[in-house]
Amino acid sequence: MTLIQHITILVPVYNEAHGIIRLIERLDQLIARSAEKINVLFIEDGSKDNTAELLEKNIEGRVNYSAIFLSRNFGHAYALTAGLQEAAHTNADAVFIMDGDLQDPPELLPAFLQKLREGYEVVYGIRKNRKEGLLKRICYRVYYRLQHRFASVSMPLDAGDFSLITKKIVTIINA
Repeated sequence: MTLIQHITILVPVYNEAHGIIRLIERLDQLIARSAEKINVLFIEDGSKDNTAELLEKNIEGRVNYSAIFLSRNFGHAYALTAGLQEAAHTNADAVFIMDGDLQDPPELLPAFLQKLREGYEVVYGIRKNRKEGLLKRICYRVYYRLQHRFASVSMPLDAGDFSLITKKIVTIINA
């Protein structure tokens, strides 16, 4: 059984002004209900809307929240990489990765934690429904099937970034 006492929630955001306040509210509720110490790390990926300003205003002075503001849009993968590198320097036992558009419900963290406590090192969330348009859904579907077929590492189909990983896995990814 794995002991998890401290969790970093890693949230890359890009052009999320329309929902960033609601996201913070839901994260506040999760933090209030959790027995674990939770810190939230936003990676603001050079948004063109006012995501950065809203984020800065709404986390200022709050001990559970921090953010890295990238100088321009580098893309989702680079934002995740920056976040994982930062998370490696914390005392978090695990990192919960979720998108900022609330398609990944933060309220699933306790269910993911249960799987980690059972001994898993990586727990994926798999979306059953997507909010994107038809073309984007088709592209995701094709991408995940190609990845599954050609990747040397086995991942469940339709598993995106929504995951909970141990510090050991963060270290391996960062290496």
